[in-house]
Amino acid sequence: MLGRAFCTGLIPFRFSENTEFRQFLKLKPENFIVPSATKIRRVVKSLSQAHVERLKKEFIGIQKYTLCTDGYTDLRRGFNFYSLHISHINKDFERKMNFCGIRALKRGDNVSIGETLCLMLRDVGLQFSQCSTLASDAATPLVLLAEIHNLDRIHCGCHCLNLIIVDFAELREVRNIQKRVENFASHLARSKTDKALLQAMSISRGITTSIPLPLPATRWGGLHILFNQYLEHYESAVNLTELQKFLVKKEEIVKINMMRDLLKPIHTGILRLERDTSFSSEIIPTLRFVRSSVRKINSKYTTNLLECIDKRLDGCLLNDRLLCTMLIDHRYGYADNWVQPRSWAEIEKMITNYCEKDPTSGLLTPTPSSSHIDDIDQFLESSLVAQTQTDRLEVLFYDYCINWKIQSEILRYKAFLDSNRPTYQNPLIFWEGNCKNFPKLATVAQQLLSSPASSSVSERTFSRCTDFLRQTKRNRAKIETLNELLTVNELTRLEKADENQESHEINHSSDEESSDDDMYLDMVDDEINAEYPVGEGPPTHAREVKQE
Repeated sequence: MLGRAFCTGLIPFRFSENTEFRQFLKLKPENFIVPSATKIRRVVKSLSQAHVERLKKEFIGIQKYTLCTDGYTDLRRGFNFYSLHISHINKDFERKMNFCGIRALKRGDNVSIGETLCLMLRDVGLQFSQCSTLASDAATPLVLLAEIHNLDRIHCGCHCLNLIIVDFAELREVRNIQKRVENFASHLARSKTDKALLQAMSISRGITTSIPLPLPATRWGGLHILFNQYLEHYESAVNLTELQKFLVKKEEIVKINMMRDLLKPIHTGILRLERDTSFSSEIIPTLRFVRSSVRKINSKYTTNLLECIDKRLDGCLLNDRLLCTMLIDHRYGYADNWVQPRSWAEIEKMITNYCEKDPTSGLLTPTPSSSHIDDIDQFLESSLVAQTQTDRLEVLFYDYCINWKIQSEILRYKAFLDSNRPTYQNPLIFWEGNCKNFPKLATVAQQLLSSPASSSVSERTFSRCTDFLRQTKRNRAKIETLNELLTVNELTRLEKADENQESHEINHSSDEESSDDDMYLDMVDDEINAEYPVGEGPPTHAREVKQE
């Protein structure tokens, strides 16, 4: 009967391996009554609300957070909504990335986006004024939103790298080659027979790379993926009669090889930055890695690609937030060549802007003499001016002491890195162990390191939405239904993480624990979740490409 249910309900066979489904079968009481569809919907809505209440409790006491957002548009279904993720670092120096929801948008301008985000923030007990950074792509409404709210803005590292590929593809030769390869991929998408023949031929030759199929324009690193798939299956296509019209000259194959090799470091960088464990401090070093790798390749297109890379690198070096985050990251702080032509001395001055100061501190403003006082209250209290000035001088002295302590910590931090730079791969581990040695800088680190290197969490959310809407029986679902399904999925992930944490605390002999990244595997398609290559230097992949 279960097999029949899977067939008549069009349920994927892998659902039988679903953890929650198996747990339900174990705990199902003998007198269990099958609920109606309406009751199931009410249960899902209740669980969705439980997730919101959980976030409200978790966000109590948050002073500064990073807001990750992006937009999703499907003109065929009339969908236009924005997602919201909140990233913050707790008192134990653990970074938490929480999905808060999706909500429909009336228009695509910055005002409508701001209204929507304000409503979603209010639902989870946060205010826009508590936000310190907006992590997103370079869409004009989001850039304007950050400026209006006086927020630091971090341009998604994956999107930045993909824009390098987009700029490079503007070259006529690259554009012509891209068109030929896309025509080949489009034919395979239309012809299931030719696709099956090519796949069978490639498998017989031991090739396991995916068949080249059209990729959305918003796919991060899509051009490199397409070139690589085309070259992997080209020899198989040579032996098939049906694909002879898509063969190209040897000179063009050489060009495609050159372009693929040039774009590989960029795609590698995308795969690195889209990880959940990435930090915004890695964006500039990744661009440095990409530039260094491309410069080593002897190709007629190298100079053109280097110009595209330099354009994006120069833009990142103008972002003070990125530079300050690099200073506070022990892997890059005070290391030579990372921030040139900027200097670490310049960045030291900027980082004091993120240090908390006494709210009563301020500049000494001269009190007007009694002959110029027009207000009666001030005139009658003019004899208190001397005392008021004394109080202000005390405040100024206190403020000076605070600044001196910050500078003192920066000097000690620099000396520490120069003498014995730690080898931790995670900067949060460094600050967890040194928060008492550098208390003020540790507070700054909690704010700056909350920002990931990319907005890949938004892309994964949209991937999940697309997978859901592709299902024939669910393609008319409303945005509210999508939001409930996504929030319940997130609630399940968080509860699993809690269970694993409790199990880890009880059983100290176990060294393995599921991470937040592992929990996300169910949310992402197979290709995005492919094992990251263990290559040299900082490396990233994904979807979106909104042109600047």
